[in-house]
Amino acid sequence: MKKIYLLFSIALISCGEPVGMTKCKSLLNKQVLIGKDTLTIVNYTYSLYPFDFVKDEFILNNGIKLNYYDIDKFLIK
Repeated sequence: MKKIYLLFSIALISCGEPVGMTKCKSLLNKQVLIGKDTLTIVNYTYSLYPFDFVKDEFILNNGIKLNYYDIDKFLIK
């Protein structure tokens, strides 16, 4: 099981950093629509553990935190 976990962890690495972190960096300064307010993503928190997605959040300019998996619902494209 440890070998499978190691292989899976290596597969998630893209150019030296996890794929999820690369996505987080690319979404900085993007706008999201919350209710009638247009807010900007100013920061993110990301867990480096590949299976712990509970702590992954985007932080908006007014302090609201959005879950990593919910961000696609709010992004202005």
